[in-house]
Order: sequence, then structure tokens, then C-alpha cells
Amino acid sequence: MYKMRGIIPAMVTPFNKDYSIDEKGLRELVRFLINGGVHCILVGGSTGEYTLMNKEERKMIIRIAVEEAGGKVPIMAGTGYHGTEETIELTRYAADVGADSE
Repeated sequence: MYKMRGIIPAMVTPFNKDYSIDEKGLRELVRFLINGGVHCILVGGSTGEYTLMNKEERKMIIRIAVEEAGGKVPIMAGTGYHGTEETIELTRYAADVGADSE
């Protein structure tokens, strides 16, 4: 289990002009934060835009962050949602794809 310590930024989610998730930008941002020396990255957290994303978009950013981090730093996935069942689903998904904390 991940024990929180150090610098844990709540990462913003980059979008394209058509409001779709900017996967390339997201991957670049994860690498930028890792290279900057953070101890963990929070995706889908308290920056605010996560409330406007659907479950599939939320799953996408969690999966991409875990893939891009490649174990270099832990990924903390914000899995709170508008309903209990959806929150449980997102939390299980985050654990299944390798997030270190939900």
C-alpha cells in the first residue's frame, strides 16, 4: 500500500479543442511531473474538471497515467463520482489497471 509523502500534485487534465482528452498532452504532463521530482501524481482529483468527465474518460486518464508513469512514481486515482455504484466501479478499475492509491 502506498504511504503518502512528499510532493503530490493534483494534475490537470489536458483537452483537445473538441473537448476530447489530449492523450499525448497527458502523457507529456506525467513525464514532466516525474522529471520535476514529484513523489506521486494525483489524476482525476481536485483540479475540478473531473466532475465534467464521464466514467470512460475518467478510466482513460487513470490508465494512461499508470502506463506513462511505468512505476517511476505512484499514481493516486481520484475515483469519487456522483453515485456510490459509479465510485465503486471506478475504484475497482483503478486498482485493476495498477493505480497505487484510490
